[in-house]
Amino acid sequence: MNDLRDALLKNNLEKQFIVNASSSEEPQVLAAMITAASKMAKYNEFNDNVDEDMVIDEILDLYQKVEDENVTTIIGMAPQYVQNNIGYAVDFTDYNSAIKAYKGNKEAYDKIYYGLLNRNEERNQSHHL
Repeated sequence: MNDLRDALLKNNLEKQFIVNASSSEEPQVLAAMITAASKMAKYNEFNDNVDEDMVIDEILDLYQKVEDENVTTIIGMAPQYVQNNIGYAVDFTDYNSAIKAYKGNKEAYDKIYYGLLNRNEERNQSHHL
Protein backbone atom coordinates (compact mmCIF):
# COMPACT_ATOMS: atom_id res chain seq x y z
CA MET A 1 0.00 0.00 0.00
CA ASN A 2 0.97 3.58 -0.47
CA ASP A 3 1.73 5.13 2.94
CA LEU A 4 1.71 8.74 1.72
CA ARG A 5 -1.59 8.28 -0.10
CA ASP A 6 -3.08 6.60 2.97
CA ALA A 7 -1.93 9.44 5.24
CA LEU A 8 -3.46 12.02 2.87
CA LEU A 9 -6.68 10.02 2.67
CA LYS A 10 -6.93 9.85 6.47
CA ASN A 11 -6.28 13.58 6.69
CA ASN A 12 -8.98 14.34 4.07
CA LEU A 13 -11.49 12.07 5.80
CA GLU A 14 -10.86 13.59 9.21
CA LYS A 15 -10.94 17.17 7.88
CA GLN A 16 -14.24 16.54 6.09
CA PHE A 17 -16.14 14.53 8.67
CA ILE A 18 -14.65 15.14 12.13
CA VAL A 19 -15.67 18.61 13.22
CA ASN A 20 -15.23 18.54 16.98
CA ALA A 21 -13.79 15.25 18.20
CA SER A 22 -10.36 14.87 19.71
CA SER A 23 -9.11 11.69 18.05
CA SER A 24 -10.10 9.33 15.27
CA GLU A 25 -8.55 6.60 17.45
CA GLU A 26 -11.61 6.48 19.70
CA PRO A 27 -13.95 3.69 18.49
CA GLN A 28 -17.13 5.80 18.55
CA VAL A 29 -15.40 8.64 16.69
CA LEU A 30 -14.05 6.34 13.98
CA ALA A 31 -17.40 4.55 13.67
CA ALA A 32 -19.23 7.88 13.37
CA MET A 33 -16.80 9.06 10.68
CA ILE A 34 -17.19 5.77 8.77
CA THR A 35 -20.97 6.02 9.07
CA ALA A 36 -21.05 9.57 7.72
CA ALA A 37 -18.57 8.85 4.92
CA SER A 38 -20.32 5.66 3.85
CA LYS A 39 -23.82 7.14 3.96
CA MET A 40 -22.72 10.22 1.99
CA ALA A 41 -21.07 7.99 -0.65
CA LYS A 42 -24.42 7.30 -2.29
CA TYR A 43 -24.61 10.97 -3.27
CA ASN A 44 -21.36 10.87 -5.28
CA GLU A 45 -21.82 11.63 -8.95
CA PHE A 46 -18.72 10.21 -10.55
CA ASN A 47 -18.66 6.46 -10.00
CA ASP A 48 -21.24 3.75 -9.29
CA ASN A 49 -18.53 1.61 -7.67
CA VAL A 50 -18.32 4.08 -4.80
CA ASP A 51 -20.94 2.61 -2.51
CA GLU A 52 -21.56 2.26 1.19
CA ASP A 53 -19.97 -1.18 1.57
CA MET A 54 -16.79 -0.30 -0.33
CA VAL A 55 -16.35 2.88 1.73
CA ILE A 56 -16.82 0.99 5.01
CA ASP A 57 -14.37 -1.75 3.96
CA GLU A 58 -11.72 0.68 2.78
CA ILE A 59 -11.85 2.96 5.81
CA LEU A 60 -11.75 0.00 8.21
CA ASP A 61 -8.71 -1.31 6.34
CA LEU A 62 -7.14 2.16 6.17
CA TYR A 63 -7.35 2.49 9.97
CA GLN A 64 -6.53 -1.21 10.52
CA LYS A 65 -9.79 -1.81 12.37
CA VAL A 66 -11.33 -4.56 10.23
CA GLU A 67 -11.47 -6.92 13.21
CA ASP A 68 -12.24 -4.31 15.89
CA GLU A 69 -15.77 -5.00 17.12
CA ASN A 70 -15.69 -1.80 19.20
CA VAL A 71 -15.82 0.00 15.86
CA THR A 72 -17.58 -2.40 13.49
CA THR A 73 -20.62 -3.07 15.68
CA ILE A 74 -21.63 0.60 15.88
CA ILE A 75 -21.17 1.62 12.24
CA GLY A 76 -24.50 2.68 10.77
CA MET A 77 -25.64 4.86 13.64
CA ALA A 78 -28.27 7.56 13.23
CA PRO A 79 -27.30 11.07 12.07
CA GLN A 80 -27.87 12.50 15.58
CA TYR A 81 -25.41 9.99 17.07
CA VAL A 82 -22.87 10.88 14.37
CA GLN A 83 -23.31 14.57 15.14
CA ASN A 84 -22.94 13.98 18.88
CA ASN A 85 -19.68 12.09 18.35
CA ILE A 86 -17.94 14.09 15.62
CA GLY A 87 -19.97 17.24 15.03
CA TYR A 88 -20.78 16.30 11.43
CA ALA A 89 -24.24 17.83 11.11
CA VAL A 90 -25.41 16.69 7.67
CA ASP A 91 -28.55 14.55 7.88
CA PHE A 92 -27.41 11.87 5.45
CA THR A 93 -30.82 10.17 5.65
CA ASP A 94 -32.51 13.22 4.11
CA TYR A 95 -31.84 13.34 0.36
CA ASN A 96 -32.19 17.12 0.01
CA SER A 97 -29.91 17.92 2.95
CA ALA A 98 -27.31 15.37 1.91
CA ILE A 99 -27.19 16.29 -1.78
CA LYS A 100 -26.97 19.99 -0.89
CA ALA A 101 -24.04 19.29 1.46
CA TYR A 102 -22.36 17.08 -1.14
CA LYS A 103 -22.71 19.60 -3.95
CA GLY A 104 -21.65 22.41 -1.65
CA ASN A 105 -18.31 20.73 -1.02
CA LYS A 106 -18.15 18.42 -4.03
CA GLU A 107 -14.40 18.71 -4.57
CA ALA A 108 -13.58 17.59 -1.02
CA TYR A 109 -16.06 14.69 -1.11
CA ASP A 110 -14.92 13.58 -4.57
CA LYS A 111 -11.26 13.63 -3.49
CA ILE A 112 -12.12 11.29 -0.62
CA TYR A 113 -14.26 8.91 -2.66
CA TYR A 114 -11.84 8.87 -5.59
CA GLY A 115 -9.02 8.09 -3.15
CA LEU A 116 -11.00 5.28 -1.53
CA LEU A 117 -11.92 3.85 -4.93
CA ASN A 118 -8.30 3.89 -6.12
CA ARG A 119 -7.20 2.25 -2.89
CA ASN A 120 -9.91 -0.39 -3.25
CA GLU A 121 -8.93 -1.16 -6.84
CA GLU A 122 -5.25 -1.40 -5.87
CA ARG A 123 -6.04 -3.78 -2.99
CA ASN A 124 -8.24 -5.92 -5.25
CA GLN A 125 -5.48 -6.16 -7.86
CA SER A 126 -2.90 -7.16 -5.26
CA HIS A 127 -5.25 -9.89 -3.96
CA HIS A 128 -5.56 -11.33 -7.47
CA LEU A 129 -1.84 -11.52 -8.15
